[in-house]
Amino acid sequence: NNAYIFPGASLGVICAGIRHIHESVFLFAAEGLANLVTEEDLARGRMYPPLSKIKEISIKIATKVAEEAYKEGMASTYPEPKDKEAFIRSKLYNYEYDTQSALPASYTWA
Repeated sequence: NNAYIFPGASLGVICAGIRHIHESVFLFAAEGLANLVTEEDLARGRMYPPLSKIKEISIKIATKVAEEAYKEGMASTYPEPKDKEAFIRSKLYNYEYDTQSALPASYTWA
C-alpha cells in the first residue's frame, strides 16, 4: 500500500544516500512492511499494521531499506552508521515544540 511503502522507502533512500532507486528498493520496503504484521493483526483480519503507527512503521521500513542498501553497495552515505535505526531517527524533523524554545541558543560572555 502506498501509504505505508513510500514514506519508509523515501526516508531510507534519503538517509542511505541511494542515488538510483532500483526496483529492489521497493522489494526491501515491502519485506520490511511484511515483517511488521503481527499475529494479532492477522487475527483481526488486517493485512497491514494499524495506520495510527505510521511513524514507527516508516522508521522500520527505512531501516530495512538502508540495511539492504549497504549490503548491496547502493548506499552513498559514509561512514556507514552502525545503528541505522538510530541514525534514521536522528534525521527526522522534530515537531514537538513544547520542550524546545523557538528562540535560537544564546550564550553569555563573561
